[in-house]
Amino acid sequence: MQKRYMFRFVLFILLLILQVNLISADLTVSKMELTTTGSVEDDSFVLDTFGEIDINIQGGYKLGGALSLGIESDSIGPPRESLEAGDTDQEIISYLNSSSYVFLKSAKVTVREAFYGPLDISYFTGEIDTFSDGEIFPSYFGSNPVASLFRGRFYFPDSVVYDGLYTVDGTGLQLQTDFGRPWQLLSVYTYQDNYLGRGHFTSDLRWSVDREFFKLDAFAGGSYPYGDYGLYHGGLMAGLFASERGEFFVQVGIPRLIPGEEDMDIGLFYFLFEPRIHFGSGSLIFTFFSHPSYYKEYVISGTDETGEMHTNINLQFGKPEVSPLAGGLEGTIHYNDDSDIDGVVSPYVSFITSGAVWNLKFSWVATEMNDVSQMFYAFLGVRAEF
Repeated sequence: MQKRYMFRFVLFILLLILQVNLISADLTVSKMELTTTGSVEDDSFVLDTFGEIDINIQGGYKLGGALSLGIESDSIGPPRESLEAGDTDQEIISYLNSSSYVFLKSAKVTVREAFYGPLDISYFTGEIDTFSDGEIFPSYFGSNPVASLFRGRFYFPDSVVYDGLYTVDGTGLQLQTDFGRPWQLLSVYTYQDNYLGRGHFTSDLRWSVDREFFKLDAFAGGSYPYGDYGLYHGGLMAGLFASERGEFFVQVGIPRLIPGEEDMDIGLFYFLFEPRIHFGSGSLIFTFFSHPSYYKEYVISGTDETGEMHTNINLQFGKPEVSPLAGGLEGTIHYNDDSDIDGVVSPYVSFITSGAVWNLKFSWVATEMNDVSQMFYAFLGVRAEF
């Protein structure tokens, strides 16, 4: 009995300390996205919504701590089913799909200006940085977004969700410096890799450059011990903004390469090339995307999308996520090694309200003329800004 009261007392003190510390901390919601897909199933129109929220807690500047909580759910709200003894595997899966999950995404403690120089040293655990997704430019350098819009669940709702080339996920150290030049950032990581499992370590080198007409986010790394010669990855994201009439954007990389075990072929590459032509208030954007054989959490099992490619043509008026009102028409061709081809035509509109960016798209699958239930899809994406 005394142990029970002692445990409650210690728990109360810990919660009190946490509450006092949070008073001096910064609490932000860095990401809140809802993606709703509407389709016809069994002669009924149904809606499926995926929600993703990141909550960040940050401490002081000199010796700073940061904590990130993630919330993901395929079904917003409390579970509408319950588990009972003797439930089948399908019933258990249905319950899990109707549940929301709150998890510790990352924790990070940083010593800033270590050794009285432009060097930050961090100890971290969890998922902290994604390479070559373009987010470092608005979040760190404060420049306009440069990444392709052809990414995330809005374009990949039923397959691997592609967004960036590589994500640091593990427990280890990060060293970061700009060498006193605010237009660049060099980062070095060494950590136990959660994608590969316990006992496997990864070291990465990342260099980001933000200039008025040129953006670069490049990285290279290796994992060990793995195989006879280790496991390697690398790539870059680059944007060239040489004139008001045209831009070029590219993402190219190899998420996984094991020397001696697999041959170098196109299937190993993540490749996205996107020229953008501007005229007046409109733009014509061509996107070519080749799926990689391995990617992030699929670095061991593979994506099962080797040989799949997307070609997307976007006639756009205004600039989504910047203009109060934008819209356009997209034409997408998706094909694979089995010669299966899907052609989709999608008018869309994007608008900004107070604190939120809305994206609405209606898709007509031109290659499904014989099946009305598969011909039409609707997408609604909302991203709140805090």
